[in-house]
Amino acid sequence: MREFIDEKKYFSDVEGPYSLNDNALEVASLLIRPHGHELFKQLSIYDDYLVDLEKKPNYNSGCTLGLLLPFFKVFGATNNLLESISSKNVNLMTGTRSTLQFLREKMECYLISTSYEQHIHAFCKATDFPFENTVCTKLDLDNEKFKLNGRESDWLKKRAEEIVSLPKIKIPINTKSRDELPEDVLSSIERLDQIFLEMENEYSTSFELLKSVNTIGGSKKEQALLERASDVSKTVYTGDSITDREALGRVRKEGGLAVSVNGDMYAVKEAEIGCIIDNTILTSIVVDAFFNSGKEGLQDLVHNWSYHGLKKAKEDFLVTPELINQLISLYPKKLPEVVILTDENKEEFAKRSSNFGKKLREGKAHG
Repeated sequence: MREFIDEKKYFSDVEGPYSLNDNALEVASLLIRPHGHELFKQLSIYDDYLVDLEKKPNYNSGCTLGLLLPFFKVFGATNNLLESISSKNVNLMTGTRSTLQFLREKMECYLISTSYEQHIHAFCKATDFPFENTVCTKLDLDNEKFKLNGRESDWLKKRAEEIVSLPKIKIPINTKSRDELPEDVLSSIERLDQIFLEMENEYSTSFELLKSVNTIGGSKKEQALLERASDVSKTVYTGDSITDREALGRVRKEGGLAVSVNGDMYAVKEAEIGCIIDNTILTSIVVDAFFNSGKEGLQDLVHNWSYHGLKKAKEDFLVTPELINQLISLYPKKLPEVVILTDENKEEFAKRSSNFGKKLREGKAHG
């Protein structure tokens, strides 16, 4: 088998490509009852707004994980509690352990995740992946300087109730500016602006807790990748969401391989290859094909994505034969979907890809 790259490195997000958890949402739902789910959703879309429409300076996608922390704290979150919740709820996509083991045997592998470190600890334990090869959002809820007084606790609980009672924030696809948003959405955003400004001015402990977290999303993921890859053209990055946008775009522009795995419109827009999967065997094949036969060889494989094409790839050793045997055994009637992404197909593909990813996390998807 011809080795295409000598110093190959693989990078990936965790939640989406491998973990089916939405850990912060799960923590919110368990801690903040009965409306933790709604609180998370409001703050998550507000986060998207701050990144995409307001373009707030020095603000990265994924900062929802910081916005949530004062509310987690007032509802009893501790480091150990988050560790316990995470450990009990690890939900892996089928094939995750095998794929990570296969890739680690062939190349340096790193996981770059917006998730709290407690979830990544639990994920690494479940998959035997070395925690030292991860970058994630560090969190210390037990620090004495973040101890809330009664006045601040009461204010946070009231604001949590208020936030979930606000009109739901929805940002239609292709919205270009704040002015295009409906009035009720704008009113919710303006109130959230006021709440966090009041937190900054009046409730310093909560605000310091929020600001203490270096959320690993957006440009921070790109930075983490660049610190570990001396030549980005010799890397693969797999991701699925807005937090992966910059890393995917950087890898694609510098000649590496950017892959969307059940990705949303943000990931698909920056990727070259799109996968819709319920088993990570396809991730193994895509990465293996790229490093064995180069981008051209991978594109040929995808162009001829069929049982006949896989047989030829196996005969030509473009992909490790055992992987192809496993894929055909798992999918004897219909192969999982992999496409070369173009300007013409990205929007339609992103809708199907994102919907499949959501259904997979809810246990409703069928491969």
